[in-house]
Amino acid sequence: MDSAILNDLLELVNNAIPGNRLFLGRTTENTFTIIHTIDKEQTGIELHNNQTVDLNETYCQQIFSNQQKPVIINDALENSLTKELAVTSEQNIRSYVGGVPVFYKDGDMYGTLCAINPNKDNFSYQTVELLKKFSRLFSYVIELERQATIDKLTNTYNRNYLFDHFYGWGGKYGILMAIDLDGFKQVNDTYGHSVGGDQVLLESTNRIKHIIRKGDALIRLGGDEFILILPHADQQEIRGIAERILASLGNWSEYTLPITLSASLGIVQYTDEALTTLLNVADQALYQAKEKGKSNYVVVNED
Repeated sequence: MDSAILNDLLELVNNAIPGNRLFLGRTTENTFTIIHTIDKEQTGIELHNNQTVDLNETYCQQIFSNQQKPVIINDALENSLTKELAVTSEQNIRSYVGGVPVFYKDGDMYGTLCAINPNKDNFSYQTVELLKKFSRLFSYVIELERQATIDKLTNTYNRNYLFDHFYGWGGKYGILMAIDLDGFKQVNDTYGHSVGGDQVLLESTNRIKHIIRKGDALIRLGGDEFILILPHADQQEIRGIAERILASLGNWSEYTLPITLSASLGIVQYTDEALTTLLNVADQALYQAKEKGKSNYVVVNED
């Protein structure tokens, strides 16, 4: 979501519960990322937009131990899970309320709404109820933006989303993978777009979604070309994911139509490179994979 819009929404929350550092965060299996944060009253607690930390070093681990329900911590120095965390003493955090979910219309979670304060006993269940009301407003606005950034056929992200948001959720390092379906034109020519091509694209994206991790992003650039962003992934795990994708997209023996299809992958590691540069490099690797034959991948920037 656009940073200015997030800022405006968090300022509305601040007007209702002033004096706190507020933030919208997102968890993966092992990390927590601050999507956007504000501190209008200067609490002295330092957080930064797009900051990513180990989940075990955050208060958000409490959310998981509490079955992903909203959590109130009245005194972080007395709570068994937070008193030993470095962030408690380093940032002088005493009270916390968080884990209030912000959902998309289809039930997927966008993130969680949270507040922290340097004073203990600062939050109550009335605070949680207020945050729940604001979370519904966040959900409405986020869903409007999502409709403009989603590929309607495959329900994956589109090119606009990739270019608008990559630097926000791509993380400081990770893997960018270009995916191209080999044999797709023949499927279209044989069965037509609606019966053949569209259904094959939908099936292909569903197969990829079942393989990738929570927090990864699949983008359809157009036609049968896709980009997969895997934040914080390294080469050891990416090879396993790539091989599983190739195996899944190369086996259509039980599909409803008799088709022959496979995939080629171009993979590049990223740190602080420009997105256009990464796309060009991944595209070159993709064509190198095609030259090797069906169901192949090429990794650039290998150690």
